[in-house]
Amino acid sequence: MSVIYLFLIFDYLLTYIGIRLDIIEEANIFMVWLFDKPLLQGLLIRMILSGVVILPFYYVKKHCKYYKKVFGLIIMVYILVMVLHIRWILVI
Repeated sequence: MSVIYLFLIFDYLLTYIGIRLDIIEEANIFMVWLFDKPLLQGLLIRMILSGVVILPFYYVKKHCKYYKKVFGLIIMVYILVMVLHIRWILVI
């Protein structure tokens, strides 16, 4: 669970940097609003929302036999996102 949380936070930080350097653009309207906030304020909101999103996984972990497959899929998606971040970081 904490791995997903870390991915969510690193994704926010790297996206924030990419937007501030005018390298990437955010398509999610809510996230655009969040990135307009000062870094610490936006990060705090993102951390709280990420925690709320992750909480149901603790229930699913105990009651769903497909938990490992779902968790693995989420991890693979975030690895892809991190690869995209690494790609634009290497370009600058």
